[in-house]
Amino acid sequence: MKKWISVLLILILLLPSPVLAEESEVQKALKTTSDYMLSVDTNPTRGSEWFVIGLARYGLDLEHEYFSTYYKNVEDYLKENKGDLQAGRRFTDYSKLIITVTAMGKDARNVAGYNLLENISDFENVQYQGLNGPIWALIALKSNPEYTFPTNPEAKIQNSEEVLVQAILDAEVKGGGWTLYGEEPDTDMTGMAIQSLASYYHKDGYEKVTEAIDRAVERLSKMQLESGGFGTMGIETSESNAQVITALSSIGIDIGKDARFNKNGHTPIENMLSYRIDGGFMHVRAGAENNGGGEAGELNGMATEQGFYSLVAYERFLEGKNALYDMSSEKQVESEKSEAGTSAKQPKDVTTNQITPAPLTVDTTALIILGLSALALCIVAVGSRKKEG
Repeated sequence: MKKWISVLLILILLLPSPVLAEESEVQKALKTTSDYMLSVDTNPTRGSEWFVIGLARYGLDLEHEYFSTYYKNVEDYLKENKGDLQAGRRFTDYSKLIITVTAMGKDARNVAGYNLLENISDFENVQYQGLNGPIWALIALKSNPEYTFPTNPEAKIQNSEEVLVQAILDAEVKGGGWTLYGEEPDTDMTGMAIQSLASYYHKDGYEKVTEAIDRAVERLSKMQLESGGFGTMGIETSESNAQVITALSSIGIDIGKDARFNKNGHTPIENMLSYRIDGGFMHVRAGAENNGGGEAGELNGMATEQGFYSLVAYERFLEGKNALYDMSSEKQVESEKSEAGTSAKQPKDVTTNQITPAPLTVDTTALIILGLSALALCIVAVGSRKKEG
């Protein structure tokens, strides 16, 4: 009897527990960062898009005051500027806004009476920013399966889903991956390109997309640093890591466990968690080389928003939910209209920053541990009964 109990206890001890601890740390990071974001962004408006997307996809009630405030501010801005975001040739601003309002359960085809997709219906304008343009236009388009680009009679090249997919495929560098310029793949651009093409992965008729993504994944594995993280321009950054985590989570790869992304026992998730500071994330660690994206070792806005939404993407993957930018299963939140036409619906409770707790994820390892523990207890119980009998 004692021998069997000893064997079971040894098996339990040999089972990997770091994965469970890591997932717990992810949940802790999401909670502290979401609290921080809500505490500093008290009047969300244009410029708050990544905070809004992250919080919406994390699980903050879509009727929360944070979202209604942001939406009203955006409506007012569009009305004041007649639908123009005053972004010049930066058409990714429209793509970003489309993704944001869609994440909130709103319809980007009618924001203060404006169809935001009209602004990116001319492919000539979209590609002005290089590869970033097509990537984010495609992510915006695919965020809601009902979205299409309206016909633009003034467009030099009418934008469409097919045009965007082909443009991204054509930009692939030799050997796999994507870059903004040059011939060597860039971590950030490769991650974002994968995110834009994720919905076509292993889909019939899109074999070329699947092949391109597979090449990119293998390239990213080779580009991963010994720390478990990723870098750009020769410098390790939390943002580069964030793009890879978001990308691989969107195509069903568990970046916390996949052997291709485990370097000397270090994973991208572990690496991302090491950038936490003061409720958010830093761009690069204290004393590390820097590429100008933010002060080393200090809390950084961009690092915080990207670190947060990347962990949201990973958590959604673990829970079996849609990818970060796939809002196809989300119900739209109807906006009550005041006489002035602005959003007037108020949240049920605006006194607290209440976030619906994410359901606990059940890891296979945890199930095995519980099973073995239960078996050990049964053996002990049977042994005790025999002694009593």
